[in-house]
Amino acid sequence: MLYETNFIIKNGNELPGDAELFFSKEPVVFLENVTMIDLLVYISIFPSKGQARKNWEPIQKKLELDPMEIPEGWSDFYGLGKLNHRITILNPKEDTC
Repeated sequence: MLYETNFIIKNGNELPGDAELFFSKEPVVFLENVTMIDLLVYISIFPSKGQARKNWEPIQKKLELDPMEIPEGWSDFYGLGKLNHRITILNPKEDTC
């Protein structure tokens, strides 16, 4: 069984229709001021921040990310934790136009 959670990071760059545009009718969680570690603990993939850091480290190194940073734009991670969670994140970038 695959557990899926969708997130939109509220950073001031999100638009009112983003949830419907990107996730259709799927449930979405809106979060502010979170790190990737916070997010992994928030949805109970890992029981503590220490466990989350330990397990996230190989992934973030492979993707060349800051361990706490949520990547800008659209991200999809799967196979996380013992239950193979899948998380999809929209972290809107600042509009440069």
